[in-house]
Amino acid sequence: MENVYTKRKVSAASASTCLVCLKPTTTVMYNKSGQDWFYCCDLHILDNPQFAQPIYTSHYKERLKRVNELGAKLGSHSATHSGNWDSWITNLFTSAKVAPPETKSQPNSEKPPADPADAEPKETLSQLKLQYDKELSAVADIKKNTRTYSLSQVMFESRQQRLKHLSNVKEQNRMHQEAYSNTDPEDLLKRYNFPELPKP
Repeated sequence: MENVYTKRKVSAASASTCLVCLKPTTTVMYNKSGQDWFYCCDLHILDNPQFAQPIYTSHYKERLKRVNELGAKLGSHSATHSGNWDSWITNLFTSAKVAPPETKSQPNSEKPPADPADAEPKETLSQLKLQYDKELSAVADIKKNTRTYSLSQVMFESRQQRLKHLSNVKEQNRMHQEAYSNTDPEDLLKRYNFPELPKP
């Protein structure tokens, strides 16, 4: 049996007790490969690695990687362009190193006009925030709509043992049924030793 369970909803009339907390629930975890299923609350499935972990597609992993990259860019961008004391000192020293020395021939020269490149960080910051929010909402949607899960090793082994026990009980019942239903009384007396009545 494969450790892949699909989360499904049933009607309120078909609700049954949860495997964990024994409260009524309409969520069913179904394993197609082993015909195993059980009722479980959504609360126990979400963010509970000791019970079950979601199985995400490669599309989700790519989106998550993109979110992490955009988050790192946003963090570095806000650190360099924020108004806190450390960034101000850092920008002061870096601009002092990069700025060309002023000549004495232009003592009364006006300040040069603002470079359009100076306005670029604000645009890129807003674009980065927009892209980050868009990717983050896409990741949240994929996470919310995920329906396939893998149980933890302990839970999966207990489900396998339960299925084995049920199959053994079913096989024993079948053997008992065959032994007692399709035989005549004389054959039963030959095969089994029945207790005799005490003789007077």
